[in-house]
Amino acid sequence: MKKVALRSKILLLVLLPIIIVIFVIANCRSKNYRNIEDNYAHKDNLAIYVEDETGKFIQSESIKFPTEGYILDLENSVCENGEELTQDIETKKISLSLNHKTKCSLYFKKEAELSNVEILLAKANSENITDHESGNYKEMYAFRHEATAQTEALIDYRYIGEKPNNYITFNDELWRIIGVFTVEGEKGVKEQRIKIIREKSIGNLAWDSNNINEWPTSSLVTLLNEGDYYKKSGDYNLIGLTEKAKTQIALTNWYLGGSKDILHPSQTFYNLERGNTVYNERSTNMIAKIGLMYPSDYLYSYPDVIDTTSWLFNYAFQWTITPQSLYPSIAFYIHTSHSIQNANVSSSSNIGVRPCVYLRSNIEIISGIGTESDPYILK
Repeated sequence: MKKVALRSKILLLVLLPIIIVIFVIANCRSKNYRNIEDNYAHKDNLAIYVEDETGKFIQSESIKFPTEGYILDLENSVCENGEELTQDIETKKISLSLNHKTKCSLYFKKEAELSNVEILLAKANSENITDHESGNYKEMYAFRHEATAQTEALIDYRYIGEKPNNYITFNDELWRIIGVFTVEGEKGVKEQRIKIIREKSIGNLAWDSNNINEWPTSSLVTLLNEGDYYKKSGDYNLIGLTEKAKTQIALTNWYLGGSKDILHPSQTFYNLERGNTVYNERSTNMIAKIGLMYPSDYLYSYPDVIDTTSWLFNYAFQWTITPQSLYPSIAFYIHTSHSIQNANVSSSSNIGVRPCVYLRSNIEIISGIGTESDPYILK
């Protein structure tokens, strides 16, 4: 009898782990998630709430789940008996570990729209692509910068080459997107914003009619930010800013660091623009709505070296916002030879003006792919 009892104990010890494993597997299988919409027998146990325009959740009379523009609010949605809910991000299918008839309250919130910056960055080349020949010339490239006198280390995104997909409709006109930049607003808050430039010049004008290379007091900054161009009056009653366009522009910190020389690579100009070298304590920055391109904006628009493949080159002289730091009345401009040159700021006979702005981050891109025939459209 002792031998039989011993054998029984041994058998029990051998079978016990197997029984435990079988129980665990069975329990796991019972928790397999199944699509709620495939289990119509349980539809009577679902209460569906949908977020309205005011942000409140209103109970729906329909048994159909909203999908277009909505996602399941997993924080508010709840089921009895501790059942767990999941939702597939791509298909929007909702699943529940249905072991039995379970009552659930499902809350559907509005799906957040992608910001204008996110839409562009989703198409940008990888930050790892530093050989521009390896990337997609139609979309933006990432450029890394060390800290400067006025900025921390940053990554910005720029369109380069001859025909990128950077067309955008702004002010009822065709403009071009220079890129996405981390900049400071009027309260010092940093955020990523889209910087755009008018496709065509608004005319050949003096940088400053008093021949002083101090941007905050220049005749051009006045014209662009509070004068006839901004007011859409006088000579600019046809091409000045519309009221809608004004609401889409962000007040932004424009860097006004200068340079002694014209022969710099893009990165050197970038550092100088965000530096403190200016003539006779001129301003090194200014909060404003409208400015001009930087020399570095122009130089970075070429893939690797200066050649004839920049979308920003338009076969005409173009002012930049950057002053010459050795002299009181000189600023830089883009020459038709593809180079950076400088001239007296009072020059107005042949130097064009292409306004630049940073878009507010909450302005939506509602359509378009960035081509000239199908530009990005702002809401």
